Amino acid sequence: MHRDANIGDLDFIYDLIMNGAKQGFFNRKFQQLPAAAHGLRLEISLILESRIRPNGLKASGIIYEHKGQPIGFVLMSAGEKNKGNELWMVAIHKDFQKKGYGKKMVQGVLDKFKGLNLMLFARCSPESEKMYQLLLKNGFAHVETSEEGYRGMIYEL
Repeated sequence: MHRDANIGDLDFIYDLIMNGAKQGFFNRKFQQLPAAAHGLRLEISLILESRIRPNGLKASGIIYEHKGQPIGFVLMSAGEKNKGNELWMVAIHKDFQKKGYGKKMVQGVLDKFKGLNLMLFARCSPESEKMYQLLLKNGFAHVETSEEGYRGMIYEL
């Protein structure tokens, strides 16, 4: 089951990202630089309260639950100039990993946008091999890799 994320989900989302950063699932700077961690928390707060990022792009969050408890999240963001849609951040609690929930979460996002004639994109950090493989298995295509190693992915709906 899923629902729109709200400000009450801030700690859950933030903690999953910070724990994931320790393992390389997210940019390690969130763990290494207190200012980056603080900025991340503020950005998530803004998204959950107003559905907008500090850079003015539209954004939203989805919480996935199992037996009424949150187990994972997806943060979506509009692309540059509020065009396109980015699968910005995805995480699932460690107790629910490797059980198919992550795949269901990504598939839920794809189903939500199906038939809208849009493109969905994602960027995977060099360290996030699990997310990269998950996106490939769900039909995303790897289109480019930046100089910093971030892999650009596109899914045509």
